[in-house]
Amino acid sequence: MTNAEYRENTLFLNGVYSYGNPKGYDLRAAVPEMDYGNWAVALQFRLEQSGTINGRILVGGQRCRWLVLTRGAGGGLQLDLNNHSFSHEFPDAPIALKQWCSVVCSFNLKEGVVRAALNGKVLPDVKLPDGFAINAAGTQWEKAERGFLFTDFGNGGVMHGHVDNLAIFSRSLTAEEIKTAAAAMAVPAGKKP
Repeated sequence: MTNAEYRENTLFLNGVYSYGNPKGYDLRAAVPEMDYGNWAVALQFRLEQSGTINGRILVGGQRCRWLVLTRGAGGGLQLDLNNHSFSHEFPDAPIALKQWCSVVCSFNLKEGVVRAALNGKVLPDVKLPDGFAINAAGTQWEKAERGFLFTDFGNGGVMHGHVDNLAIFSRSLTAEEIKTAAAAMAVPAGKKP
């Protein structure tokens, strides 16, 4: 952890890209035993600002960026996979700035589905294309890419805001488990975790 600080009893990320900038933050969670085809993640967050560069919520893998959760151009939750080659902005999933939000994301390659929830609301399943595979699997970076961070090193995208209660699951979640996790992670309006 570099240049991330505790504010309001949560981690605050300053929105400064760390590559070549000593004021930039770097925050990572390594998951050495991660199965790229079967995982889930959840966290609470509060974006202070969002734009082309600073709307990232969570990124999987530094080089391959096999997962990017971000506030999309329409202001809603956007899921990108494999260095942005697969992209889906969820309808009716707005992310308000300067308000606490929660997200749960579950990936099951065998079923070909991504399940997600935002602010306690389960979102429609995202069906993956036939033959889809995570781009980090089977590469020279396969082991090093197992983990999550808050910077998109492909385009300099960063998180500017607060993060709390990151939970990483060693398997995907069922539809019923997504509901349970979404309810557990939901942040009441106007409250902080």
